[in-house]
Amino acid sequence: MEDYYSDTEDNSKVKNFLSNMSVFTRWYSYETGINDRFGDYLR
Repeated sequence: MEDYYSDTEDNSKVKNFLSNMSVFTRWYSYETGINDRFGDYLR
């Protein structure tokens, strides 16, 4: 695993993927109203 994360290109891809997932999760929870129930965990 260390060799995989030492590659900066792959690492940036992972970071971009995680940031996009968090944005999508926040948008999806807002659109579906789940944010009222689980908003504290998604922020």
